[in-house]
Amino acid sequence: MLVTRNGNVRRLHRRLIVSAYRRAKNFPEIVRFRAEPGLTGAIVGAARQQRTSAGEYLRRALRAQLVADGVNLPPLDGPDDHTPAPAAAARIAA
Repeated sequence: MLVTRNGNVRRLHRRLIVSAYRRAKNFPEIVRFRAEPGLTGAIVGAARQQRTSAGEYLRRALRAQLVADGVNLPPLDGPDDHTPAPAAAARIAA
């Protein structure tokens, strides 16, 4: 990490952490599962190609597959179409 004399990078890093925390609150449920060797690296590589995080890549891929399988999911209507709709977020919080 590069650190300037006046600490700009440190402040930017802190803002990024806060921003990531706010995004995490939009998706309060945690999903965990075991996978075969090499899958984690493949997910990280695919996410980099899409210029997104591994978590966001998995959310998009899983959601697309669930929709393709005929599962009805609550709509996403955030600024990037990847955050829960306010009504869905309220149901999740309840």
